[in-house]
Amino acid sequence: MKSHLPLAILFLIANFASAQSDSSLDSIAAAHKETFVYEADSFSGNSLDSLLAEINNHQYILIGEQHHTNEVPSFIRYLLQKVNFDNYIMEGNQSVTNLLSETLKKSERDYDDLLERYTDRFGFYTFEKDRELLEYFVLANKPVIELDQVFASSDVPLLDELSKSTMNEKAKAVYQELMNIAEIRWSAYKNNPDVQPPFDLNGLPLLFSEELSTKLHPLLSQEISAKERQIIQDLLQSNAIYTMAIAGRGLQSHEMRISLMKKNLLANQHTLAGKKNLFKFGANHVTKHKSLGQGTPDIGNFALNLADAEGERSLHIAIMEKSGEVGGLFGENVPTDGLPYLKSFTDLCQSPTEWLLFDLNKVNSQIKKKHVNLKSAALINFIDGFDYLIIIPEVSPQSKM
Repeated sequence: MKSHLPLAILFLIANFASAQSDSSLDSIAAAHKETFVYEADSFSGNSLDSLLAEINNHQYILIGEQHHTNEVPSFIRYLLQKVNFDNYIMEGNQSVTNLLSETLKKSERDYDDLLERYTDRFGFYTFEKDRELLEYFVLANKPVIELDQVFASSDVPLLDELSKSTMNEKAKAVYQELMNIAEIRWSAYKNNPDVQPPFDLNGLPLLFSEELSTKLHPLLSQEISAKERQIIQDLLQSNAIYTMAIAGRGLQSHEMRISLMKKNLLANQHTLAGKKNLFKFGANHVTKHKSLGQGTPDIGNFALNLADAEGERSLHIAIMEKSGEVGGLFGENVPTDGLPYLKSFTDLCQSPTEWLLFDLNKVNSQIKKKHVNLKSAALINFIDGFDYLIIIPEVSPQSKM
């Protein structure tokens, strides 16, 4: 069972134009290949020392990944043993993460009950290793800053929280009505996640329906708490992004989403300033200049400018795979062959335990010196946009509960 629609919007990197392997790039990549070893959940190798030195020289560290592998969170845990990060910035929604964080701090039992009740409804934190990273920062009392909209599956946990916490009986009735609709829609979507246009809205999650906005928006004029107001605004903003996407206005939906991320990052600038900040996003979003798929300034470019305003530099690291499987929303394993245009790099994999490391600034310098003409815009954005590239020979799917 493949969960195409929300994954296409949030989880999986877009279908970029592939590129043929270029012999000039092949030789440049081979000349700049370094390796380190990942075995028995531990890392070793001299090249890691150089990378760690670079990380320690930067305040803004941005990891661009393929989502839902076991290996990327394992690498993040390795970094956490070596580097004292102050903030964790993620591609999730703050209201959802606040619900998880507040429940975890209040009661481990309540937290486990919440996860069990809404097994597949917490976006990235539906997955075990990503959830462990969240728990690490929460229990260490370090801020977890989320920049994105509400994931399509997370409507019910938020509506349930609104229903339990509101003091407004009219609002409570609306939340409960929407919960019932959302559960029906989610069940329909879960039974047929490979939804294709033209879309039948009854087969899509509630966040794709204008009905959500119609019923929630009037509550903003009611007497409700600040927490309710924030969650409602999160749901409405997310609803606008999703409905625009399925109406065929994908680029505008993307731009609205990235604007939201930038707004949320700017709102947290006081927390980031002077601190060691770790970002973990899909690789599409955290290049220095342009997103890989859309070719527009993305959150990585915004972080670069925030760092520059502090007299600091940002460090952009892509962690991609040659092959393997990633975890799907409903427990299925989804095959992956990484990004086809990185063939010059992935073809250099030789051992399943040997990860590759490339200094892309050096690679880029050689490309320009030798006047190598790269045909793929996405490849150009990638090499211009990341400082380092790590290639995992084969990834394994991250599991849920």
